[in-house]
Amino acid sequence: MESMLKVTNLSYSYPAEKEQVLKNISFDVKKNETFSIIGPSGCGKTTLALTLNGLIPNSIKGKLTGEIVVVGKKIKDIPTAELAQEVQILFQSPESQLFALNVEDEISFGLENLNIPWDEIKKRIDNILKKLDIENLRNSSIEELSSGQKQKVAMASVLVMNPKILILDEPTANIDPCSVRNFINLLENMKKDLTIIIVEHNLDFVKELSDRVMLVNNGRLVKIARPEVMFKDKTFLKIMSPPSDKKGMLRRIAAKAHIRECGEKEERILNIKNLNFKYPNNVPALRDVNLAVNKGDFIGIVGLNGSGKSTLALNIIGLLNCVA
Repeated sequence: MESMLKVTNLSYSYPAEKEQVLKNISFDVKKNETFSIIGPSGCGKTTLALTLNGLIPNSIKGKLTGEIVVVGKKIKDIPTAELAQEVQILFQSPESQLFALNVEDEISFGLENLNIPWDEIKKRIDNILKKLDIENLRNSSIEELSSGQKQKVAMASVLVMNPKILILDEPTANIDPCSVRNFINLLENMKKDLTIIIVEHNLDFVKELSDRVMLVNNGRLVKIARPEVMFKDKTFLKIMSPPSDKKGMLRRIAAKAHIRECGEKEERILNIKNLNFKYPNNVPALRDVNLAVNKGDFIGIVGLNGSGKSTLALNIIGLLNCVA
């Protein structure tokens, strides 16, 4: 099978750092393969992803040795504009790659820089908005989107470029479970036309999508295997399993846990009555929210992307002006 990406003896250290973040890593990714990179936090996964699209060392300097070949060409020999059409990356934090004022401008920016005719740009935008089910956000201000919505817009701006290789750095970090399922379905439909590299902590997501999985630890390649083999491997279990509860801490906490009804005698520390909030575009974000919180309460706020969770939290701490 044709190789789309080949990495040979890759090592890297950040500027002014002696310790290498990546240490002599070699692997290849086949055409139309979904290849996942997993490992503990801080093991070098994101750094590796940044080398694969040229951000390291073109934008982020440091000492890089070894060789990366993309679609048969050495990455160091590919002009930046050309490389952008071959490899696209979606970062974990959407804030780091969104800069336009509204959604349509954000999605069209890369295409406009390639001098693609507007009729073709419009068709691509229509198509990707529909695929990601965010047609209602087309004319929205980026500033007023929730974190999950921003992630979807960033995703759209990447996918609209029709790259040959798509790198996803923790793509499920800011989206709700329903959106994760939709995203899995989207990627499944795109696999026949796209080579996908996923950096992810969500192992269920990795298991469902991946053809092969690479385990990295302390900057070194540990193992490459199919998901069903990797997730039963003793080394994987040792590296990725949570630390054992040797002192019985979790059992002691569970033994002390009990159900406590909130009553009027409890000390009330937060009281919200009929809270409504609209952003400047006049779109309601909160409608008649009522909430009472007592001292010692531990409350989780859940809901779909764009449902108002962050807006409620920002109102509670006073960063947004409440409109009752």
